[in-house]
Amino acid sequence: MTMWIIILIVASIGIIAAVLYVINRIMRFRFIDYIEDKTIFQNRERDRAKAIDLAMPSKGVKVDKKNVPKKSWLRRLIAVLLFVVVMAILVLAFSFVEAFVMLLHLAVFWLLCELIVVIFRAFNIDLAHFKVYLAGICAVGITVVYMIVGYILGSNVYITNYEIDTSKNIEPVRIVQIADSHLGVSMRKDTFPAEVEKIKSLNPDMVLITGDYVDDDSYLDELEVCTKALATINCKYGVFYSYGNHDKGLTGNDRGYDTTKLEQILEENNVRVLEDEIVNLDNQYLLI
Repeated sequence: MTMWIIILIVASIGIIAAVLYVINRIMRFRFIDYIEDKTIFQNRERDRAKAIDLAMPSKGVKVDKKNVPKKSWLRRLIAVLLFVVVMAILVLAFSFVEAFVMLLHLAVFWLLCELIVVIFRAFNIDLAHFKVYLAGICAVGITVVYMIVGYILGSNVYITNYEIDTSKNIEPVRIVQIADSHLGVSMRKDTFPAEVEKIKSLNPDMVLITGDYVDDDSYLDELEVCTKALATINCKYGVFYSYGNHDKGLTGNDRGYDTTKLEQILEENNVRVLEDEIVNLDNQYLLI
């Protein structure tokens, strides 16, 4: 419990810092200048010109746009509104957690891009000729590409084969391990059954589901459909499941089930739940 409190505190500090940092950096984009100029320059120029004409009517002084002071509060307001709109879209399209994971990645990439710019300047490499906020554009671009690649990798199943030799006098055993399926996030009810068919084609002696079978946002129908697919696996020693850090959820019963219901569904579909226990298989193998 203490570990989760520490993680929550650190994550909260990180998110707050990321929000403030990103909003501050958004204000550096040139389009913020454009919006600000459009909203305040004409009125400010008219007021200044009127004041000058009253004071020095014969001078005919023209107000230079460059001399009109910026309204820092307006820049911040524009940046905050833009930030809120983008985050709202991400939350609706994905989830609250995923949106802030993207934000944290953006903040980190932005810091790295700013650091690279500082290094370039230290070596007298002039980037001013780009006439854009290069660090910001690169940070946003890198984050988008990184997230797209991460989504593709996270949504596809990759098989890694391991062969372990032992001097012990035991029969060969074929094990299939399933890890981090994160039902409803990485794997979905319309794709998971097909992956189960691939598992069956490997003719395993046992199947081990080693944590994060479901996610904090995995709902009951997703769990039921996918677990029924597991019930079709017929292997010598059976299918075993152990908890990961996401399986118990962070929001109590909001998913439509608790751990008791989760275990019930697994057991009903011939999946044995292991928690702090050891299983002896034919006096040859120990599942710990």
